[in-house]
Formats: sequence, structure tokens, C-alpha cells
Amino acid sequence: MGLSVNIICQDEEETLPYTLHCVESVLQPVLENVVIVDGGSVDGTLGVIEEYASRLPITLVQHPFDACGWQKNRGLELCKGRWILDLDGDMTFTSNLAEVFSSGYFEVADAWNFGLFFTVVDPYHTFDFSNLCGPSLRLFRSKFRFVKGFHQDIDSPRSCTDKVYVFENSHLQTQVGLLKRGQRWQGYDKKVQEAGPSMGESWRYLETEFWGRANNVPIPPKVASLVIPRNTLRLQAIDRRRSEERPLALGLISEWVRRKL
Repeated sequence: MGLSVNIICQDEEETLPYTLHCVESVLQPVLENVVIVDGGSVDGTLGVIEEYASRLPITLVQHPFDACGWQKNRGLELCKGRWILDLDGDMTFTSNLAEVFSSGYFEVADAWNFGLFFTVVDPYHTFDFSNLCGPSLRLFRSKFRFVKGFHQDIDSPRSCTDKVYVFENSHLQTQVGLLKRGQRWQGYDKKVQEAGPSMGESWRYLETEFWGRANNVPIPPKVASLVIPRNTLRLQAIDRRRSEERPLALGLISEWVRRKL
């Protein structure tokens, strides 16, 4: 025991089941509790949380979204473990995490970066962008809090590991979901830019999702072998919706290109 999972989410009904499925499948031997901070979902996210709450020790906090770091800090106040696994509502991790955690491997440092892959189409491929696969702060001792609202960070040196990886699965959403995601960020972009790089236009996620389809490359075999299979019974429906929405999304991409020209 000793690990709490802290998740922030908003309108993540398409990806949160995969995240919680991964928590349930991998972390039971070391899990203290799961805290989910919802920013005001209007889709089926709360229903997903209710479903998994029957099998996982989940505490739900509902607070209007103001900034990623501040939302995460609200969840940290309720985490019971000595260590925090910090996730967004579209993230999963390799199947060896509980084993590595139990071995005491992480005890030599206070905070850890994991390698991060952005998945496309299926859990086994990633964007061929050199800057989209790199270290990501995901594990730290429970004494820390985030010191930035956006491009969040904690006040601690970090160690890096190549034993555990995380996956950002937002691009497994339907195209409408991706567009809504980009639009939602527009209201916060000024504050985001004050802390670091812009989140980009509302078309951002659609653009990269289609770029990724044409240019994806395999995740390294040693990592791909540790990917938790998706919860296929639920996500098959999402895959069908992706296929049905493709003409709509292509039209939106064409409009994005026209505006750029």
C-alpha cells in the first residue's frame, strides 16, 4: 500500500474508462485511494466515476475548473498515500507500475519523471514528433503541492526513470470530442500563455490527430509489451463513432487549412 491516484477531468467519458480500467487492473496491490476532481462535466463522465466507485476507493470532488495545478491541489488534500500518481482523465500507464513501486525503486528520490507517449488510433502507436515523447512529472511524495496553475510544477528536483511510462490517450477520442476539448481551452489560453506556451487554436487537437494518423510510428517493443489492453466492451462504441464522424472532422480540418492559407 502507499500509493494514491490523483486525477483531474472534465468531459472525459470517452477516455476516463480506460484510465480507471488501468488503475483497477494494475494498482490494487499498492492502492490507498483514488481522488477525482471534476471541473464541471456535462457528458457521461460522472456516470463512469459512479460505475468504477463500486470497485475502487474513489473520492469525487466537484469544483469549477480554474487551472490544472489548482484542481490537482484540491485532490491532493484528500489523498491518503505516501506517494501520489498524478494523472489526467485521459492517461494510462504501463502494467509494471505496481511491481516497480513495491520494489522500493522510487524511494531514492522525492519526485519522478516518466516517459510520455501520445497514442494515436490504438494504444500501440505514437506521434512521430520528437517533442511529444519526453519526461513528464507523474509520481511524487504526498508532501508536495503544485506551484503553478498552468504548465504545473512542484518545488522539487526530479529523477527520471525508463522503467515506467505513461500514455496520453486524448487522441483516442471521437473527433467531436477532440474539437470540444480544443474549444474548452480557448477560454484559458491567456492565463496559459502567462505561465508558458499557448495551448493553440481550437482546431489544435483535430489537426494533430489527423497528422498523427499518417505519421505514427510504433512504440518501442519493450514499452508496447507493457500496455494494458483497452476496456474493449465500452470503447468499441467510441471506435464506431470515430469512424462515423470522420467526414465531419475532415470538413473541419479543411476549414482549418483554408483559414491558415
